[in-house]
Amino acid sequence: MRIKYYLIIIILIITVLPVSILTGWFLRTISNEYKQRAKIHIDQIKNFSSSAIEYKIRSLQEIIISLQDYIMQSDVDLLADLQQSNYTPGMINLASGLKSASGLDFFEIINEEGNILSSGHWTANYGQLQKAKLEWPVNVPVYHIERIIDKTYFSVQVKRTIRLGERLIYIIGGYVLDSTVMLPNYLTSEVSYMFTINLGKEEKSEADYFKEFKDYQNRVIAILEVSISMDFVNSIIRKSYQTFIIAAVVLICLSIFLGMILSKHITKPLEVLVSAASEIGKGNLDKSIEYSAKGEIARLLSAFNYMIISLREAQQKLIIAERLNAWREAARRIAHEIKNPISPIQVCIKTLIKVKDEKPYIFDELFEQSSRTILEEVAKLHSLADSFSLFAQMPNPVKREVDINSLIKQVLQLYKTSMDNVIIEEEYNEAIALVMADAKLISAALHNIIKNALEALPKEQAELRIRTLLLLENNDRWARIIISDNGKGISKEDLQMIFQPYFTTKPKGTGLGLTVAKDIIQQHNGRISVESEEGTGTTFNIDLPLEKHGNDR
Repeated sequence: MRIKYYLIIIILIITVLPVSILTGWFLRTISNEYKQRAKIHIDQIKNFSSSAIEYKIRSLQEIIISLQDYIMQSDVDLLADLQQSNYTPGMINLASGLKSASGLDFFEIINEEGNILSSGHWTANYGQLQKAKLEWPVNVPVYHIERIIDKTYFSVQVKRTIRLGERLIYIIGGYVLDSTVMLPNYLTSEVSYMFTINLGKEEKSEADYFKEFKDYQNRVIAILEVSISMDFVNSIIRKSYQTFIIAAVVLICLSIFLGMILSKHITKPLEVLVSAASEIGKGNLDKSIEYSAKGEIARLLSAFNYMIISLREAQQKLIIAERLNAWREAARRIAHEIKNPISPIQVCIKTLIKVKDEKPYIFDELFEQSSRTILEEVAKLHSLADSFSLFAQMPNPVKREVDINSLIKQVLQLYKTSMDNVIIEEEYNEAIALVMADAKLISAALHNIIKNALEALPKEQAELRIRTLLLLENNDRWARIIISDNGKGISKEDLQMIFQPYFTTKPKGTGLGLTVAKDIIQQHNGRISVESEEGTGTTFNIDLPLEKHGNDR
């Protein structure tokens, strides 16, 4: 990944990540704070509800006691009507008057058989049976569902007993319990409540505050549920998320913009540096960097330019040193190669001088022999000079269309007369098209390789095999020449140096033949390789590029 993309990613992380963390912290803080506030609010509602109900019950108990005293102090006729259950107008309207005077929501008087003697909240209900209320405990608050005509009310009621002679009557009074009583009047829109009467089943609620009301038989007859709405918090969270998304998009755009600016000031010089380093890696030390950067980047580029100058100077010193070493090696090799033929010449001349003075009668015969020896050694010197001349001044190839198969046959023909004991196998691929090459130079390369192979052959069962074939690689076509022998082979150590100048394993070799052959092949945009195994033989592979067909160009 390019460095400017790394910069953009880093800037994105630096900008977006803190905003994400802060947004998450902000939302979590708001949510927790709101939940804490809701808990406090619920506790207030819970305390208020309990206090309100307790207050109503205390007030109810006090009022019932006062009404009990009031009835017992009534006139004798009214008490007699109550004792004898005489439904006189005064007795029927008694409960209604007392209810209005005391502020109760419910008040009624029943006899010990359960008949309603007087009802303040439902006057027409006198004479009806209310046996269930006979089972209520006395002076104990009872939660009760009161039904009046077609309406239902949840209430708390208290029963008191009045003894009139041998008979008992009961007065029962109560208050309606609804949300106006049990919940404070300062509730906000965030608070939602539900008051259910006569649910008929017991089950837990998920409300924030949940209170059950049970009758004297421990049956749930009403439920109060209070919940704090999270709509406000959810609205804040939604708006915060929207704000965060907008901020994130803006930050991403800014990050990309900043990344592009930074890439212009940072990555562009670095890209120039990478390009220059690549050129230097290819050996181009003439490359230098022009820059207008400042700070650390400027120091880096300046150091790089200084490094190029140092490398250039080192390269010049290395070239000079290599040239000196090459000249020394060449001088050493030339001196060594010249000494070999000069020594026999020197011996022959000294012998002729000595024989002429001491044994003139055999001078003519010895002169003829010495002359042949001298001419042979001079021929060797001439051949050596030609090799050095060819290596030192390799002519540029003059390429023409050459039939490579015919050229190989011509080269081999020169050796066949002197290779009676060598088995030569030839296999030519006629599909190979003409090669654009310098026939003279290719012949010289083939001569050097074939000569090298012949010198390595054993004296018995010597074999030399030459083949040509068509090689296809991707869209390229090559003419491959394979020259194999069954000689002694080449060691792995020598194989790595086989094409180096002056390297030879033969006593009379110059070490230039294979070097010249490789240079010739490379001048033809070809390639040469060698495979060998000691005791088995050696194979040279020469690949020369073929002209592409018309439809391949």
